[in-house]
Amino acid sequence: RLACALWLLGEGAAAKAHCQSALTMLQKQGNVHPYGRALVIGTAALFYQLTGDVTAVQELAQAAVALAEQHGFLNFLGMFRQLLGWAWVMQGQGELGYTALQQGLASLRTSGAQALLPYFATLHATAAAHTGRLADGLAALEQGLTVVNQSGEWWMAPTLHRLKGDILLAQD
Repeated sequence: RLACALWLLGEGAAAKAHCQSALTMLQKQGNVHPYGRALVIGTAALFYQLTGDVTAVQELAQAAVALAEQHGFLNFLGMFRQLLGWAWVMQGQGELGYTALQQGLASLRTSGAQALLPYFATLHATAAAHTGRLADGLAALEQGLTVVNQSGEWWMAPTLHRLKGDILLAQD
């Protein structure tokens, strides 16, 4: 999580080094509980999504999804499927990716998790716009903004507004 915070603070090199360090430590530690392993790998996938490294997101999200499925971590499963879906959309596998995003969101809602919903709204909007579903993208952004206003999870508000502007411009 520190890597994500550092990235958002503009400390790109330190953020990447911290993320790599966490992944390296995970590889060296053979006895990490599956929940901790899933958390580290999934958070690294989120970090690389913030940086735009689609290949890293796909690789890490696939590993995280496998762990979450194997151990029944429903809250993680929803999050990691969305990251994987975003990566697939960005790699040109629009339908597969969009379906994974939808399944991930449904799984997240089933688990009752509310954290990061504005962030995941940005993934949905980006994927929707990338696949020509502009109305779906706007709907995702409106849902994200509603959660921001209700929860106070403001860190994604600027991105939600920027994406909304991008999609509105694309409609014209």
